[in-house]
Amino acid sequence: KYFSMSDKLIDEMKRELKDRKNNVKKIKISAVPTMCNYFLPCVIHHLKQHYPNISVELYSRSDSSIIEEELRKERCDIGFISEEINENSNLASKKIFEEEIVLVGSNIIKKYSNIISAKDLDEYDLINISTENEITKTVSKYINGYEDYKFTYNLESIDAIKSCVINGYGLAFLPYCTIKKELYNKEIKIININNLSIMQNINLVKRKSQLTGLNRVVSYIEKNILKFI
Repeated sequence: KYFSMSDKLIDEMKRELKDRKNNVKKIKISAVPTMCNYFLPCVIHHLKQHYPNISVELYSRSDSSIIEEELRKERCDIGFISEEINENSNLASKKIFEEEIVLVGSNIIKKYSNIISAKDLDEYDLINISTENEITKTVSKYINGYEDYKFTYNLESIDAIKSCVINGYGLAFLPYCTIKKELYNKEIKIININNLSIMQNINLVKRKSQLTGLNRVVSYIEKNILKFI
């Protein structure tokens, strides 16, 4: 039987051969969307400056469990997740930092109080981000039944949610790092919830038996990531 390879597979093989010839090491990183879109591009920029022959592939994943599975099956080399891993697995986890998730509303359309109680949340139009399960999971740990709340909008991107919030279409829980510009421009305001602070851990995860050629690269990321985010 003749085996017919796709053009995509052939191109991938050509790139692999070229990388080997030029001594290029490839590292694949999978991360939850907030980390992928707001923190890691800067980290990768500094990594490339320190290791010019590194080729980085960055993938956004909606769920920590997907990233864990990719690590176990060696589909990626390093992961950034917000859930705790199974201690009996072949993965090692290290907490990098804590990210606060805040409730935000429009600062332009003056119809929201500066502080509310958690039990009053179901009286408001809420906007959910459908592509970031980790945010919903984290909020649900602090607010009972949050996943069952009625959401007026289920949107796929943080930018779309921020646009709706600014225009007064509802309230949303978003990581603080994603709204800094809108806070500075006074388009969005943080709505405090009585006696509640929602924190999300971001953990760096790798295989315990990491590929030898990538040990130094992964170690560099672990030691320096806080300088770049």
